[in-house]
Amino acid sequence: MSHSDSSQSESENVETAYVDQCYGDKTVNKPDRLSALPDHLLLHILSSFQMKDVIITGVLSQRWRLLWTSAHNLCFSHSLESNRDVTKFIKSIDDTLILSKPSKLKKFSIEFLYRNNQFLDHVNRWMIFVTIKSVERLDLNLMRGSKEGYSLPQLMYSNVHLHKLKLSNCNLVPNEGINWPVLRVLSLWNAKLSLEVVDVICSGCHGLESLKFYEDSDDDNDDDKELTIWARNVTSFEISGWFHKKIPVLQNVQALVDAKLYFFEFRINQKMLNDLLALLESSNWRCPWMKCKYLNLSTRLDALERPGLAILLQSCPQVETLIISSESTFEPSMPFMEAVLKNGIVLEKIILTPFKDGIWAYPMQHARVTLKLLSFPRSSEDAVIVFSG
Repeated sequence: MSHSDSSQSESENVETAYVDQCYGDKTVNKPDRLSALPDHLLLHILSSFQMKDVIITGVLSQRWRLLWTSAHNLCFSHSLESNRDVTKFIKSIDDTLILSKPSKLKKFSIEFLYRNNQFLDHVNRWMIFVTIKSVERLDLNLMRGSKEGYSLPQLMYSNVHLHKLKLSNCNLVPNEGINWPVLRVLSLWNAKLSLEVVDVICSGCHGLESLKFYEDSDDDNDDDKELTIWARNVTSFEISGWFHKKIPVLQNVQALVDAKLYFFEFRINQKMLNDLLALLESSNWRCPWMKCKYLNLSTRLDALERPGLAILLQSCPQVETLIISSESTFEPSMPFMEAVLKNGIVLEKIILTPFKDGIWAYPMQHARVTLKLLSFPRSSEDAVIVFSG
């Protein structure tokens, strides 16, 4: 062995000895700091994971083996891209619920493709579990595999524990009304919304603060011409989807702070809109005054939309922040933007998000729009214009 080889070997031995000295015994004797945490902290950590990952922690050590059975958040998800058999997924939920120890649960969430009532009995049993365990938050996302959807069983319509309820592809069919006295947040996606159902919801949820409706199609068999929505304590409201045959009407919502309204594909109902506009003009209708200070408009800013937007802005004299998200270049809408700046007495900020994904296609166009906007007179000296993107 050469001198250089001998020196290299000695150096490696010294380094190895140093590593062993620093980490060897300490690694063996060092306690598992994570496992040393009290149960409530470990369960809080586990609450951030899907149940399949929570259960896997049972192999870590004896301490962890059955810890997951005390979890207060049970979340199960089977995506459309999953290679896992959905029948096994359903069975895993059933098995987990049998072993669940807490008498009360904070959250129960399930997501999977629901086809033709294939797992109706299982879902019904889960709703019994939700009732027995006094679940505070229920997310039931039955991804649409059939048009009919799942009908929430009668035992669910009287519940004094639910604080948040999100239902997707689930229909409300209460025989004797609804009693959800502590419900604060309600989200309904792709539910069959009739005037009767909405009225029952508003009547049985007196503490409701946030209400969201999403509908991807109007029911051809539904004769209701409007959905009257009233909820005196609601501060946040969102409704979106295809509401061509039913017109949402908001009443008694004086506590409303944040409202988002999205209506899709109105171009296919152009005649209906023209008739409605003519009716409103003939009756000298005026948009009611609103106290909102923050207004977010997602619009094409075309000739058909600008008159309605002008009426809306006239009805919101206290707006301080105005966001306009549009695929328009803004150049054809300069007279509209000039009117906004001229009449925005308390306006502090206008945020413009141009084109798709907030990207300006042509720098020169951006420059022209900027110079034009800066040349307009402003009622509010504090008003600034911000380009997002």
